[in-house]
Amino acid sequence: MTIFKPLDSDKNPLITVITICLNQDDYVEEAIESVLAQSYKSWELIFINDGSTDQSGEIAKDYARRFPEKIKYLQHEGHQNRGMSASRNLAIENAGGEFITFLDSDDYFFPNKLEQQLHHLLSNPEAVMVCSRAQYWHSWTGNPEDRQGDFVQNFKIELDTLIEAPAIFMMFLSDKHATLCDVLVRKEIVDEVGGYEDSFWGMHEDMVFHSKICLKYPVYVSGDCWYRYRQHSESCTYVSFDGEHHREARGIFLSWLKKYLLNEGLYIQEATQLVESEIWINNNPKLAYYRDRQVLKKVLRDILKIVLPKRTNEWLKNQWRHKH
Repeated sequence: MTIFKPLDSDKNPLITVITICLNQDDYVEEAIESVLAQSYKSWELIFINDGSTDQSGEIAKDYARRFPEKIKYLQHEGHQNRGMSASRNLAIENAGGEFITFLDSDDYFFPNKLEQQLHHLLSNPEAVMVCSRAQYWHSWTGNPEDRQGDFVQNFKIELDTLIEAPAIFMMFLSDKHATLCDVLVRKEIVDEVGGYEDSFWGMHEDMVFHSKICLKYPVYVSGDCWYRYRQHSESCTYVSFDGEHHREARGIFLSWLKKYLLNEGLYIQEATQLVESEIWINNNPKLAYYRDRQVLKKVLRDILKIVLPKRTNEWLKNQWRHKH
């Protein structure tokens, strides 16, 4: 296990915040302001305009003019739309920080996000990344009824501790609500795993990147929440959850993952089995639903055998037979 050299406590290492944007002019100002409001001041923001046709680019350019020492505005050659992975990779190539974090242009950092996550990485020199739970943010609309939709991710893993590979990978692959929205990662590890995969333009590009890290390295998992993940109908995730489109995108990700495990020589039995299981579920959604119902029925029957008298159980069985 690599133990990273502790940094001089008198120095404030630079954190690069990467924000990519495609047509989010309703939200981009709030995202940038949340970086400016950070309690930790040693940061740079690299803003990548991925071919926006609205006012997103102009808003970001204005911030870059006002804060030239802190904010850098970039775009692809010819103002092309190159997708999420290529845009993040462009920012990574230009990053000067020892640590990297990501803020989508429609999301929001809490003020102590950088300070607290950096503290965890510096306190755990064997960790390559810290991940934290995000708030699924519906109440940004200001509508009272939307407040009920807000929730903080429930990571089904031990919190506030260092977790060895591949436990984090197993968690987010098997639970769609446990995706890693909020991370701070060491730049040298980002370079070592090769950044993002350009072939993933939209959905699952983050899961590809996180898989490459979480399958190999220890990660510190925080139970705190410093990130608001805005829920709205124009977001990439929302649009992709259109049944067949989402299933197709997940299938491409899972196929890539299976090949990656093989090509990297990662003979991790539990990870390989989980990937195979998720491929089967994705290819057979109706059968998977039926299978899960059968498992649930068996669990309920076993519970009833324990908590109900034998005579009552026999009566329930007879009722079931008569109805079916």
